[in-house]
Amino acid sequence: MRLAPLLLLLSVPAAFALDPSRAISQYGHMMWTLQDGVLPGAPTSVAQTTDGYLWVGTRTGLVRFDGVRFVPFSPPEGEKLHSSRILALRGTSDGSLWIGTRAGLERWHRGHLTFYPDAPGAINAILEDRNAKIWFTSMTRLNQKGPLCEVAGDRILCHGIADGVPLPVAQDMTMDAQGNIWTVSQDTLMRWQGGTARTWLPPGVSRKSKDTDVVQSVELGKKGEVWVGAMQPSRGLGLLHLQGDELRSFVTPELDGSKLSVSPLRVDRNNALWIGTQDDGLYRLYEGKVSHFRRADGLSGDTVQNLFWDREETLWVLTTRGIDAFRDLRVASLTSREGLSADLANGVLASRDGTVWIDNWHSLEAWRDGKVTSFSARTGLPGDEVMLLYEDPAGTLWVGIDDELTVFEGGKFVPVRQADGSAIGVMQSAVTDSAGDLWVVARSEKLFRIRERKVVERVPWPKISFAYRAIAADPRGGIWLPLANGDLARYRRGELEVFEFHREPNTGTIADLVSFADGAIVGATGLGLAGWREGKTQTMTAENGLPCVDIHAVLIDRHEGLWLYATCGIIFVAADQVRAWWKDPRATLTFRLFDAFDGAQPARANFFPKASKGPDGRLWFANASIVQMVDPERLGGNPVVPPVQIERLVADRTPFALGEDVRLPPNSSDLQIDYTGLSFVVPGRTRFRYRLIGHDSNWQEVGTRRQAFFTDLPPRDYVFEVSASNNDGVWNQKGARLAFSIAPTFTQTPTFVVLCVLSALFALWLLFMYRVRQIEQRVRMRAEERIAERERIARELHDTLLQGILSASMQLSVANSKIEPDAPAKSLVERILQLLRQVIDEGRNAVRDLRSPHPASDVLEQALAQIPQDLGMDEKVRFRLLVEGTSRALRSSVSDEVYRICREALANAFHHSKAETIETTLEYSADQFRMAIRDNGCGLDPVVLQSGREGHWGLSGMRERATRIGATLRVLSAPGAGTEIDLTVPAGAAFETAVSRRWTDWLGRLHLRSERE
Repeated sequence: MRLAPLLLLLSVPAAFALDPSRAISQYGHMMWTLQDGVLPGAPTSVAQTTDGYLWVGTRTGLVRFDGVRFVPFSPPEGEKLHSSRILALRGTSDGSLWIGTRAGLERWHRGHLTFYPDAPGAINAILEDRNAKIWFTSMTRLNQKGPLCEVAGDRILCHGIADGVPLPVAQDMTMDAQGNIWTVSQDTLMRWQGGTARTWLPPGVSRKSKDTDVVQSVELGKKGEVWVGAMQPSRGLGLLHLQGDELRSFVTPELDGSKLSVSPLRVDRNNALWIGTQDDGLYRLYEGKVSHFRRADGLSGDTVQNLFWDREETLWVLTTRGIDAFRDLRVASLTSREGLSADLANGVLASRDGTVWIDNWHSLEAWRDGKVTSFSARTGLPGDEVMLLYEDPAGTLWVGIDDELTVFEGGKFVPVRQADGSAIGVMQSAVTDSAGDLWVVARSEKLFRIRERKVVERVPWPKISFAYRAIAADPRGGIWLPLANGDLARYRRGELEVFEFHREPNTGTIADLVSFADGAIVGATGLGLAGWREGKTQTMTAENGLPCVDIHAVLIDRHEGLWLYATCGIIFVAADQVRAWWKDPRATLTFRLFDAFDGAQPARANFFPKASKGPDGRLWFANASIVQMVDPERLGGNPVVPPVQIERLVADRTPFALGEDVRLPPNSSDLQIDYTGLSFVVPGRTRFRYRLIGHDSNWQEVGTRRQAFFTDLPPRDYVFEVSASNNDGVWNQKGARLAFSIAPTFTQTPTFVVLCVLSALFALWLLFMYRVRQIEQRVRMRAEERIAERERIARELHDTLLQGILSASMQLSVANSKIEPDAPAKSLVERILQLLRQVIDEGRNAVRDLRSPHPASDVLEQALAQIPQDLGMDEKVRFRLLVEGTSRALRSSVSDEVYRICREALANAFHHSKAETIETTLEYSADQFRMAIRDNGCGLDPVVLQSGREGHWGLSGMRERATRIGATLRVLSAPGAGTEIDLTVPAGAAFETAVSRRWTDWLGRLHLRSERE
């Protein structure tokens, strides 16, 4: 089970394995040098762990690399490497990184560093076998245990002479499919397994010699080859090859391995041998062909220390000056580094025999199988400048040189001229029509038709401005010509038919043309793609989703897909998308863009053809500098899902250790999360998206940014999720997660919120009670004002009106006593006296009523019981006061109005009802206060009951008082059936609680004090 991650990595298809048919210079190349300051010292070894990171060992320390950032190795506090001189690294299937140093062996696993004290120092190579066992070699000469060692649990078991290892030291090491360990010593190649060893010596080296440091490396080929690297070219010991049972120098016409000073050797999955040298850079040997790349070609240094392939098949080359990375490019370039005479390629033609003809600076060059043959004025080219290249259906190569049209055959250029022997002139392009005739466009705005190498027709263009650029054949007869105004014309049987694209004048001129088998045709313009099919013109522009619209050249592949050489790169339009466009010119299409990361370097070439399709399906483009090639059958893709790692969490500039649940302190306002995606093919194309669960509702697309920032996050639990895609848009759907939480301050806790809510409610209650008290105080003050006014009126009535009437009555009584009994005025005076006495009695009653005080709420029962006595009720009338329920204090305003209503009702019953029994009931309940007054008198007249007019008080006054206190008043009566008056007051309006009374009294006193002040 420990091998599962490693097997998974090995099972990934090598979509980006380096194409061995290309030169090393044609690969994508990245470089980091010591001068860049990213490395602490010269690199010596490199490895990749299962989490995706690359680890680089140097002479002065260990660094971790994610494709963008080099981070120095930093173990936990209290742990450290026992030596900063890193000699060997190996990432193993359990996620460990094994580190070989001058001091011995160490293991970095799950955040901890383990040192093996019994391991010998100067470890040179480390490997993991099929059973996940770790093996390593040692260069320590004083090691008495043996140079070949294995890790057995927490112990180190070394094998020496007693175990059949006849070597004092060991350097490089590898293992074959049978489990044999191959290693090299100072002058010996050894194969060992289970105590049995077989050794070989290089040629010229005997077992009695004391040669040191002859052989350095060993590597096994996919077909059983054994390669050995030696470092003594002066003795013919460089690249060695085990042939049969003899170790020999490898020498071929292409590569003299005996002259190389070889250090590391590695074989890739294509069985190409990569050779690192001590002074001459990097070599690759594949099927007898050699490619060489050194510092003069762009390598960081000529002394190669190590070679390594990561899981995406990127080749890492370590030199004493830096690190180089090589990857395959979908768009390969052919430049002067590959043998061209100059980087001024203005046209390209891929011929049927596999030769690629290149119109270069003052030369015509033929590239085939990696070799370049150049023709110039000094080597047989009949002129200075190649203006046209064309191969007809018969395979004849036509070359326009200066103003001459020639045929290249038998290694010579044979001219083809007009009937009068004159040259055709400077040519632009050529095509063969369906009848087999060759048409050539000349700058003189003439068309030449050639049959059997003779000019049979010359067509001038006096009326229409011809763009004199690319032309194309119509499979149904005739040829297509671009016009200067951007339109397209077809010349057939002596007639010219024009198809308009309705562009603005002098825009969208067609620069290149290709035709489909069904007669449709498309052209490259500066405004997109122009097309004609079945009599209809249409365009493909940015509205269709085209990545850019300035197109230099266009080709059709074997599957009728379109390839556009445009300013933003090479654009591929698949055949199904082309069909969708023909069907609907406004359709939104899907494109595939190959840009600079893929090797594309688009620019406009000056001559024709600007692009060409070879017989093998490869597509070639010229850009006025170099030639570029893309193979539609070998596009592949990078299927390797990039691992995603969250590296650091920083809150308010303080880093926090990452774990399952990170807890941040209160008031953590500025958060920074560093993350990375581990894809090394094109790190600049690695895209990221993240979301913070608890904050974001959707994924945030952040492009290539490897940091997330958050500010002023509220306290709660969060989960940060991040995902990455590789250079081909393959996303890691699982991604990485980091759970963390921000602790709240006390003011951010639910307890504080509850307290705030309760405080607010309490404040609102206080304000409400304060307002109620204000209203009660105002009502009480108005009541006191009314009482004072009534007392004033009573005094005025008593001191003025009643005293005056009493005085008048007394004088009238004296006068009456002097009138004779039988006098006519006697009866009149006595009636007046009677009326005056009645007025005086009623006046006294009114004064008594005005002076009667309103009772306090807590003595209402006593006040009501006193009313019959105050009214002078006849003792024959029975009066009862009943109280039901527990007596409770009424609000003062309510108590006063209840008293007034009861007094008025009892007065009416006493004076007008002629009742024998009057009963008053006070009922205290939880939801209301009720007062009922009943009598058994004569009842009320229905008219009085309806209108409320029945004396100086009346029912209207009682109803008004009830309304003021929010009470309900009902009067039930009928003639001869007595009367019942029922008053009901809701509890909320009627009663006062003890707490509210204290608060309202306090607030009322405060209010009155403020008013007095």
